Amino acid sequence: MVNARATIEAALQYDVPENNHNASALHGIIALRQGDEVTARGAFVRAIGQADEILSKTAEYYSALDAKGLALCGIAIVGATQWVAPTDDAIQTFRAARKIAPHAGVVKSVLRLFDELVKCDGDNILKDVRAAVEGRDV
Repeated sequence: MVNARATIEAALQYDVPENNHNASALHGIIALRQGDEVTARGAFVRAIGQADEILSKTAEYYSALDAKGLALCGIAIVGATQWVAPTDDAIQTFRAARKIAPHAGVVKSVLRLFDELVKCDGDNILKDVRAAVEGRDV
């Protein structure tokens, strides 16, 4: 896990607009798994902003939708006052992504990251989100 943190922090040094949202969401997941909620919260907020920026130009960029959904799930776990219902927003975001990209390989990749977030969800906040990630409720 230490290597994962060092690797993602090195990756964050590169500015690749079409992938920044993914790097930030992954940074948040890694930080959260390591118990660093402050860093995780910042990374999730950054991922949402980066995803929103690219989605304002390319609304069907499913990678940005998935990263935003994951970041919203992270926000639900760590808490952030600017989101009233982050799990509801995550469900809607994942539904939009699955309408565009329901492919097994895409879903499997997102589920892998979602399952890492679930390991940090002691209050079972994300229990209703999985079906949307999988595309079962689209």
